[in-house]
Amino acid sequence: MNRLTHIEQRNINIWFDTHPLTQGVGSLETACTITGINIALSGAVTDRRPTSMSTVMHSFAIQLHDALSAELLSGPEYREVAKRLADTGNDFEAPRLTLIINWMWQNVFPQFQALAADDGVGEQWKHMISERTATAAEAIAPITTMKGLKSPAVVARAAAQTARADDEVASADHVDEAQQVAAQIAGEALGTAAWAARDNSAAFWAAANPIALIWALVNIDQEENI
Repeated sequence: MNRLTHIEQRNINIWFDTHPLTQGVGSLETACTITGINIALSGAVTDRRPTSMSTVMHSFAIQLHDALSAELLSGPEYREVAKRLADTGNDFEAPRLTLIINWMWQNVFPQFQALAADDGVGEQWKHMISERTATAAEAIAPITTMKGLKSPAVVARAAAQTARADDEVASADHVDEAQQVAAQIAGEALGTAAWAARDNSAAFWAAANPIALIWALVNIDQEENI
């Protein structure tokens, strides 16, 4: 069931067809994804969640926007799916979070296998990807030798945070808040990974395929996996 009126969706479509996207909240002329939606809906320059939008998707989308390459943000594929974010509601938060977490472990973290192997932690990286646990991820950082933001240790720490946040959802007293936090942390981990892979940004995003993920999140009632 649609949560937006036809006019509201039309206004969102027009905004994304006629305005450039930028990092940060932005302005009336150029804004981030969520701010653009809010401008189209109410004229407000804010990245707060529209009431019609999934909480999980809002938390993840803010981080995703800041992580994406300029080429993807300016491309028609992203703009088309961005138009659909506002009308997602909160009926499928658990499966949406599952999709995001699975995507991180299947499409993002495995891309650093070769880097980990170069640093002598290839087998530990395989174990981390297989186990998907904070414990396995945290075991990698102390034994890496590479320094700086390109080190496998940086991505491993982000993987550990993602795994821990996902685990905490099951035992949370307020599941909706825990889901929101887990989605945000996964998005932050994506930003860390994208920064670590910045010298091969095009290849990283091609392998990650975030556009397919977003479409699956939007169409969660029709999609079982990506």
